[in-house]
Order: sequence, then C-alpha cells, then structure tokens
Amino acid sequence: MSFANDWISWSYDQDPVQKAKLRPDSKMTISVNPAGTRALGSYRQEILDNIQLIRDSFAGPLDLAFSGGGDSELALRCFHELGIPVNVVSFRYNDKLNHLELQQALAICQDLGIKQTVIDLDLKKFYENDAYDIWTTGYYLNAGRLVHMKMLEYLDNTPLFCDGVIQSNIAISRHQGQWLIRFKEISLSLANYANRIGRPVVANVFDFSPRPLARFLRIPIVAGLFTNRLPNIKDYSIIKYQLMNQLYPEIAVRPKMTGWEGVMPAGQDTSRPPYMIDFNTEHIFDNPDGVQKFKIASSEVIYNYNEMIELTADL
Repeated sequence: MSFANDWISWSYDQDPVQKAKLRPDSKMTISVNPAGTRALGSYRQEILDNIQLIRDSFAGPLDLAFSGGGDSELALRCFHELGIPVNVVSFRYNDKLNHLELQQALAICQDLGIKQTVIDLDLKKFYENDAYDIWTTGYYLNAGRLVHMKMLEYLDNTPLFCDGVIQSNIAISRHQGQWLIRFKEISLSLANYANRIGRPVVANVFDFSPRPLARFLRIPIVAGLFTNRLPNIKDYSIIKYQLMNQLYPEIAVRPKMTGWEGVMPAGQDTSRPPYMIDFNTEHIFDNPDGVQKFKIASSEVIYNYNEMIELTADL
C-alpha cells in the first residue's frame, strides 16, 4: 500500500495489472481518483488525521526515514504530538554529502527527546555496485531516487518516507505563467519499486490520503498563488515552509535542500556527487543543445488549480 484506497494508482502499457516498467520505453498511465464523504477540517487537523490513518493502516512498528529536511521534520513532530511511537532512522552519507541536514536531524531529535538511529550509507559504493541492478527493476527516472530504494534494506518494519508527490516543489511548478499540479512518474519511483519487490511502504507520507491536499489547495495563500495573485513568489517552497512554521513554530523557514547539500530546485546536477551525475548521464538523461531530456519514457498527469479543486470537491 502506498496511497490510501489507491487514490493515486498507476500501470504500464495500458495493462491495468502491469505495475512495473519492464522496458525503457514502457509508458505509465497515472490515475488520480480522490473520494470521500466527510467535510474537510483545518489543514492542521487533516495532516494529523492523515498521520493517524497511516498508523491505523499497518500492523507492527513504523520506521520513519528522517532526513532532517522540512517534510520529515513535520512528519516527526506530528507523530510526537499524537503520541504515536515511530522508529526514527537517519542516514549519513560519505564525504559529508548530507552533513547539514543530518546535523539538523540530530538537533531535532535531541530537542524532542526522541531516540534516533544513524546508519552510514556510502553512496559511491552504492552507485558502483548496486544502483544499476535496482534501476533495471523499473527503469526509474532519476538516479537520486535509487538511494531511497537502497534504504529499504536497512528498515526492518513498515518504512515511511516524506517524498511528497504534491507537497514537494517538484510537483507544483509554474509553466507559461500558470501554476500547475503535476503527478509525475518520477515521484512515484519508490512506491513503484516497493510494489515490485512486494514491500509495504508509505512512499509519500503527506499524500497518503488526498484530504491534506484538498485542504491545502483551499488555504488562502495557496489559492492566491495558483490564481496568480502573488506574482512576486517564484518558488513554491517559500510558501511551503511558511505553512510548516505556522503549524509548528519550531520548524524554521529555510531553503529546501536536494539531500546532497544543494538547494532546490532538484534536477540541477551541480549539487549532486559526480557518480550520481554519471549514472544519470549514462542511463537516464540526454542533454542535446543544453536542454535536458529523458532517454527513456517519462509520464505525468497535469492539472490546473480549478481542475484539482473540482477533483477534490466531494471530500
């Protein structure tokens, strides 16, 4: 299970039971079908209810992959407020590639009095020895996503990741003067891989249920962004961190990081280690005339603001 009631689902090559990308040219079909009956609560309440729904949906312990970034910090603070036990696991990359966020993660856990497990993960060795074999299970669209798949080997219980489909600024973007919501194959990589290996996982904590998204879209500042009433805001993550700070003032408003000591937007390879860039270049991306394009098939479903409001109207 990656999404409650399969409100986001996918398949390949027009075959509804084919959940894996068997060839580089296989095309994904993405379906978005929110459904519900209750009136929406506040944004805070919907986020907390979503965390409770995750706890109620899985038997046994939960393992939270805690990077120290804003998304995982919000998740941890929600679990802490609700009194729901969760195993907190952080990964320390070689060459201090995530030193800043790891220090943030350590400080947050110390502040909350939460036990934290730190696991060393050598990304250079991973890309030399394991990444290709993982990649060919589904021909995933970014080498950076493969790291999360490797992390599953270290998480013994139900893993929780905060790799949001909607709440990340990868999927909310401005194109030709219009803000759009994009459900992208690249954002479903971990869910797709976990399904392939038969591993229960929550790949997108804040998108497990559609209800936080439905309430999020109706927040005045978000509505203002999507209806072009905030022309000076070019980076969605500014609003994202402001909203987090309103929910928990302890969450500092800060630039969104890529996870490799670089600042978003992701996809700008200047912040990535060279072996990750090489993997992307060899297997995933082409760069003719300075324009980055996928070498393999890439799929997405795009909605404008009014379409998503209508799609979530019955929630």
